[in-house]
Amino acid sequence: MIRSDSVSINATYALAEKEWLNPWLWTGAVRTHGAPAVALVGSFEEVANALIDYAEVGVTQFILSGWPKLDEMILFGKEVLPRVREFESRLCLHAVPGTGQ
Repeated sequence: MIRSDSVSINATYALAEKEWLNPWLWTGAVRTHGAPAVALVGSFEEVANALIDYAEVGVTQFILSGWPKLDEMILFGKEVLPRVREFESRLCLHAVPGTGQ
């Protein structure tokens, strides 16, 4: 395991000892590409649902990339992002006006 002064980097390497943290969170590339290589994997629907799950527990920002970068980001924009936006729009339709909920 690579050593670092960063607690979060060390924690990521420790997590990578178990390649699958849940059905869509894969750490297999961490050993060869470093701590930022934790990956959401699955079908378009599964990846969208994973992002929605993270948002529901309070994650507000994601740093996303893919391999190859341009091709994967185009695919993400065409297939995953519309599913996330559809979910968000359904939430807005069910929100109670004036309550922020």
